Amino acid sequence: KFAEQATYELSNLAAQFWALTVDNIPSYHYIYYMWDILATSYLALEAHFVVEEVQAEVAIYPPNAGQTLLSDSIKSRKVKIITGVDKKVFYEYIFTQFRADFATLVEA
Repeated sequence: KFAEQATYELSNLAAQFWALTVDNIPSYHYIYYMWDILATSYLALEAHFVVEEVQAEVAIYPPNAGQTLLSDSIKSRKVKIITGVDKKVFYEYIFTQFRADFATLVEA
């Protein structure tokens, strides 16, 4: 989709960044998720996300250090997690953002 709107500077730049990940993310099956974009879009699209409260903890020792795990242990805490999003609304929002006029954004 970024390629389809490559005439927009931000879309073109995003496509170039995405292309850089293709050979640089070590994985048997190449899959790239835009977690940071998905997470920040929650601020604008809150009503289109499904949020659940769960018990979870973060692993602090290798090999899973940093991994969030669902858990009922005494170390776990109640947290809210996003379990779904209206994909049509999300993608339309994202691609609209990347069609913004870069010069206007810089001046703002």
